[in-house]
Amino acid sequence: MDLFQYFEEEHKYIEERLSELEKSYQNWSSERVFVRVTKLFEAIANHFDKQESLLLNELKQITDLSAIINECTRDREKILADIDDLVMDHIDSSEFHDKLSNLLKDIRKHISFSDAKLYKEIKTHISQEKLAKLNDLIKEKIFS
Repeated sequence: MDLFQYFEEEHKYIEERLSELEKSYQNWSSERVFVRVTKLFEAIANHFDKQESLLLNELKQITDLSAIINECTRDREKILADIDDLVMDHIDSSEFHDKLSNLLKDIRKHISFSDAKLYKEIKTHISQEKLAKLNDLIKEKIFS
């Protein structure tokens, strides 16, 4: 598994769980919703931390990638703002579903952006040697 596949698997996990939550939370107990929301927010934060430390920080010095990395950063900041907004709301409020739907929409946008733009740009602008080093780095930090 290379680093792009690893991040794609994380995207899939987060999107599936968030989609399930959005569709089903009204039928769940408040405790179950709270646990799921907490785990999802933690998964998103961890994903962003790994993306930042294992990928983006390694590539920031490549001038040709600065625009796409800045776009990724703005995308992630929007998702974190969605989470902050959702945290301030109660599960039973009328706005909770809309805010949850908005977060899901922005997560899907992030996934689409990553797959269609970010990863392709990175692959275009880094050498196979650098890519191999990044793959080794992620294996070392994630799987050891």
